[in-house]
Amino acid sequence: MTDTKQILAGCVILYECDISIDANLATYAKDLDMLVVLDNSASYNPAIAAVVAGYDNAEYVFNGANLGIAAALNLAVNWARARGADFLLTMDQDSCFVDVPFRSFRDRVLSLPFVKDLAIAAPCFLAENTMSTTEINSRTVITSGSILNLANQSRIGPFDEQLFIDEVDHDYCLRAHDFGLRVVTLPDVRLEHRLGEPKAVSLFGKTVRWNIHAPIRHYYMVRNGLYMASKHRHRHLGYSVCRLASLSRTIAAALLLAPQRRERLGMVVSGIRDYVLLRMGPRHAHRSVERRVAP
Repeated sequence: MTDTKQILAGCVILYECDISIDANLATYAKDLDMLVVLDNSASYNPAIAAVVAGYDNAEYVFNGANLGIAAALNLAVNWARARGADFLLTMDQDSCFVDVPFRSFRDRVLSLPFVKDLAIAAPCFLAENTMSTTEINSRTVITSGSILNLANQSRIGPFDEQLFIDEVDHDYCLRAHDFGLRVVTLPDVRLEHRLGEPKAVSLFGKTVRWNIHAPIRHYYMVRNGLYMASKHRHRHLGYSVCRLASLSRTIAAALLLAPQRRERLGMVVSGIRDYVLLRMGPRHAHRSVERRVAP
């Protein structure tokens, strides 16, 4: 694949996938040395298994339960490292590469002059309007579409499974910075990635745009946002302050402008309560415990 013969593995994490992943896989799967598709869905999907079986370098792993993003990423890292991989591409089910072929992104990342100090390299979102060809130092990036240097991943440590979903990638990036490692974005490489349902409304004469998520996401956004602000406040105070401000704006928009406001409010309150009570991991685990001990 490259002159240095570095081995690049890939992983895709699925959860109740309601789209055909064939077109998305086609944008990168054949340019990987190996690929694992980890399915966190409750039910086995033979159609997805058949699509994955069409690639000689790919393996479908059905987990049988929602392990969360962090646990699935840790499984993927261990899977790749056990097979001798040096780098790992991490993808979501609804993401694909556009404009610039993935192999160009791959070759550029693996040939970066500071690759030995690289923690993670990410593409840009499709909506971002820049054609700069110079990599940008970033405080945080998302894992979807990103390439991890597995040699440095062992220094940074595993993804924090207490987060389950939301903030998993940001936590990893901040810990990478703690070791003096590089987190970069390649702005001319575009990734198509769905972040909720786009919404625009007119408010006081101005158009407000944001992405609407399912109500349950507000539980994780609030709980994990508070957890992250506290966890990283000593080394990354600026991030913690900005994260709390951004979280406040997101929740305000959801409660004032989005549908299902009462349900969203309940999730916000639950998120705050569980953060205070140090209840981390999947929310359903806490609900099960509460039902068992209820009078």
